Amino acid sequence: IYSRVVGYLRPVKQWNKGKQAEFGLRQTYDVNGTAPEEKNDGKARLYPVESERHSGAAR
Repeated sequence: IYSRVVGYLRPVKQWNKGKQAEFGLRQTYDVNGTAPEEKNDGKARLYPVESERHSGAAR
């Protein structure tokens, strides 16, 4: 897996242990406004995420 660190792409395996740990904690989102949530079986599932725009929150 490649990801961007400090402006350029490099393999995650070449990152230091701290950055690798941070990468493991990242949450991914799809463009339709859903976020994955892990269950005990380790499979990611998508659930809706409310945004300010759709929840009616005051600005």
